[in-house]
Amino acid sequence: MRHDPVPVPLLPRALLRAHHCDKPTDTRFRALARLAQSLWRSRQGLACGKATEPGTGRRRLLGSMLTPGAAKAGANFVDPALLPRVRRELVWREPGAVIEEQRLWGNLLSSQTLAFSLFLPLKHDLALATRTLAPLFPDLVGCVTGILLEHSPGRGHPAFTGDHTAFDVLVRCTTPDGLPAFLAIEMKYSEAPGGLATSPMPLLDDLSRTAGLYRDPDAPALRGGTLGQFWRQQLLAAAMLRQGPYQQGRVVVLAPAANNDIWQAVAAYTAQLQSPEPPASSFVAFTLETLLAQLDQAGGAAIAGPITARYLDFTPAYALLDQHLDGPA
Repeated sequence: MRHDPVPVPLLPRALLRAHHCDKPTDTRFRALARLAQSLWRSRQGLACGKATEPGTGRRRLLGSMLTPGAAKAGANFVDPALLPRVRRELVWREPGAVIEEQRLWGNLLSSQTLAFSLFLPLKHDLALATRTLAPLFPDLVGCVTGILLEHSPGRGHPAFTGDHTAFDVLVRCTTPDGLPAFLAIEMKYSEAPGGLATSPMPLLDDLSRTAGLYRDPDAPALRGGTLGQFWRQQLLAAAMLRQGPYQQGRVVVLAPAANNDIWQAVAAYTAQLQSPEPPASSFVAFTLETLLAQLDQAGGAAIAGPITARYLDFTPAYALLDQHLDGPA
């Protein structure tokens, strides 16, 4: 799970402003992803949408947003054939599922839209899902039996974590030995580590101490920001294994190779685990590129190709950067 940093440019603010992508709080990768999505939108012939600025309430053009009309038409999804399936997912979502529909349909940086675009086709082609995931998880995936989006086995239920922690995607499967198992997937795209520390939750603290996963189950670092999210998700997975019917499971983080901030958070979280080995730690992270390459090899080029081009091809942004640097001062 070792991941070397990928060079990401510090984009000039003048270049970002020219494409309505200047947000001072963006990390290097988020700024690059925002510009890449703005360029993708332009290539599709879609007008620039607006976003509301926090604090002031002012509406301004933002290159990574769609107009309401384009959002309603489903332009945020790389495959128009997915739209009926997306609508069905929204209608049949689990009670309490957190799906921000305005973001899902209109924000080009939404990792939830990415998760839907990638896993909804696999949900309806479990054979392709098996061919994709079994080589990546040979000890865990013998046959994929189902895929759920924005899933929790019991939001707020004391038999689990007692809070509203959920997984972006849950892949149900059987192991090569026929045991019931799961992959609990957290999808990241342009997100950066952050967030406030978790307020004291005795149920989570008790789970942390009895799970047998952490060097120091009471470590404050586990209770805030992105590490806190990984911690809560892994404790939910541990509770699922205790409650059944699953006998094996693993929390999986997916993120672009160039999102160095997320990979630093993954490394920091892994350092809190007693073992770095996925079978022992029940935790692993893969680059999104790795999964998409395996999907392509498994016969899913029609899915992997457009997603790779949309979310991971930064060459148009780099070309624009070169033009900007070579231009007049």
